Amino acid sequence: MSCRCKFRAKGFTLVELVVVKALIALVVLVGPPFLSTDHDSIGLEAAARKVAGDLRLARSEAIARDREIGVALDLGKRRYAIGGEGWQTLSSGIALAVDAAPSGTEREDGIRFFPDGSSSGDGITLSSNSRTYRVAVDWLTGHVSIVE
Repeated sequence: MSCRCKFRAKGFTLVELVVVKALIALVVLVGPPFLSTDHDSIGLEAAARKVAGDLRLARSEAIARDREIGVALDLGKRRYAIGGEGWQTLSSGIALAVDAAPSGTEREDGIRFFPDGSSSGDGITLSSNSRTYRVAVDWLTGHVSIVE
């Protein structure tokens, strides 16, 4: 016996709802970086944070090893090295400058951190397009900070 029902359920199945929610979640998680038009400033900020982190590491090493640690700077090639080893090169769109150095020069003495936590002090400026970040090193405390 077949039953012809006049009533038919309307709506969405559970599978359809789960698929739609998954797609919405994917767009929310992945979408925002692609909607931003300022990709250069994101890279510049990341580079400034990396430089600041490496300078903090150099200060910590100077204290832990009880000896002076220098950060060499090569402004022409946009790179720096802690203790003269392992050069870190910045992205091609980022310009590197030091407050007290002419551009395009290499400074072996760059910034020095001493065993007591103090430093020679200085500031490294990273810039790209119209944005600039300054990584400042306090000479008395060796504290490293980032200023936009």
